[in-house]
Amino acid sequence: MPVSRLILVFLLWLPAQGTPAQSPQFPLYDDSAVALLNRDVVLNESAYGKAVSARLAEQQATLQEENDRLLEILEEEERALTETRKTVEPEAFAPLAEAFDAKTNSIRARQEAKAFALAKALEQARLTFFRDIEPVILEVMHERGVSILLNEQAVMASLAGADITNDVMARLDQLFAHGQIGVRP
Repeated sequence: MPVSRLILVFLLWLPAQGTPAQSPQFPLYDDSAVALLNRDVVLNESAYGKAVSARLAEQQATLQEENDRLLEILEEEERALTETRKTVEPEAFAPLAEAFDAKTNSIRARQEAKAFALAKALEQARLTFFRDIEPVILEVMHERGVSILLNEQAVMASLAGADITNDVMARLDQLFAHGQIGVRP
């Protein structure tokens, strides 16, 4: 912006501000009206979040075990196919090799689809977790007089009292311990 436009904007702004006695006092809002929440900490460190994460980790481990088992089977079949190649004519071996390739490609596609579905399920579980704990967050906000909640990771600096993460986690842990919230199947 050219300097002349900047000066014009400033001069137009100045009369609207009134005299210093009429100027608003800063900050324009109560310090408690804005609070911070670290969503990752709530998910990873609250008892409820840990239970949700553990269920998801079980699903990931199950898929990994299945992938490992299939890999062992395919490696054994490949070794057997390599031995067969030594004793069979190339014309007889070609259909065997093609069938093995088709089988491995089919298994790979099926396992990739399962991995993709699991990744979507993990993201959905994360969204569901935060939707489920929203009433708790809103309750803590109300108790603290908070009207605006920011993600802590998006804030460069804040005062110590602005973070409500521990309050939310304590409330969640209490509700989880008493069975008032729980992991969805």
